[in-house]
Amino acid sequence: MLDRTPPGDIIPLLPGAGRPPPPADMPAKEAAIWSELVAAMPPGWFSAETHPVLKGLCKASVLRDFIWPKYWAAVQDRSTPLEELKKLQRMFGAQTDEIRRASADLRLTKMSRISRGPLRHEHPWTL
Repeated sequence: MLDRTPPGDIIPLLPGAGRPPPPADMPAKEAAIWSELVAAMPPGWFSAETHPVLKGLCKASVLRDFIWPKYWAAVQDRSTPLEELKKLQRMFGAQTDEIRRASADLRLTKMSRISRGPLRHEHPWTL
């Protein structure tokens, strides 16, 4: 006779299910961002193939947070050479762009989860 487990006691084992912990070799600040992002999304959102992008997002966030005070101080200090200000601006902008791209790739923003397929009707009045 087969041993039947009650349906309420069955836990499905799905690939990518759950909330992945940060990689063991990840620095503490990056790991904190990883944990915050993973906790903010539904279980299973971050499957194994997304981990490199998520890791890059965490690194870019820490770098942006490191650059920002230096950039802001340079903006407020009128004696800062223009070339130094431009360099800091490019560095800050590059990290911000990386964060935006990775967030969109991981579909973390509401706009990135909206389907942008072709319009079904050329004219709204033909619905």
